[in-house]
Amino acid sequence: LVLSAFKAECLDGTASGTWTANFATKPPQYSGKGSFDGFSLSTVAKLTHDQWVEGSGRADYQFNAGGTNWQDLLDSADLTAQFNVSGGTFLHIVLTRDSSPLRAEDFSGSLRLSDRVISFHDAKLTNANEVYTVSGTASFAGALNLKAVTEAAGGYVISGTFAKTRVSAIPNAEASLKP
Repeated sequence: LVLSAFKAECLDGTASGTWTANFATKPPQYSGKGSFDGFSLSTVAKLTHDQWVEGSGRADYQFNAGGTNWQDLLDSADLTAQFNVSGGTFLHIVLTRDSSPLRAEDFSGSLRLSDRVISFHDAKLTNANEVYTVSGTASFAGALNLKAVTEAAGGYVISGTFAKTRVSAIPNAEASLKP
């Protein structure tokens, strides 16, 4: 089965692409590529039952997965994407005691989803004060292991879970991009 050059409204934005399903294999295999444009991160957050993020986004993606149910599909999913978030607010991430939740004028880069873990490599997050290079992982189980480092080599470790996020400052001499 091939859905070729489809376009649909999704997550308050537009999804487009080409998806293939091969039911002749055991288990069935799925693949595709396309884009999501103008999707609402608040709508994505509602799906997780936690208003942890706001803003709008765009992503160009490519994926492969196999299985006969959602669990199998999520377990086998291998996805890569180039993404861009505009006007984002990460409501559980507060960098200092005196600051408000982390705002991102722009957050862009590449990510990979494999084994239910999203990996970020050299993504850039720009807010009013700094440009951070973001790397590390976020799992479907909610575990965070991220670093946000500035060009001046200072930054933050973002750990814990989506619901109980911990932020720790990295002294300039200790900052590196490896999670």
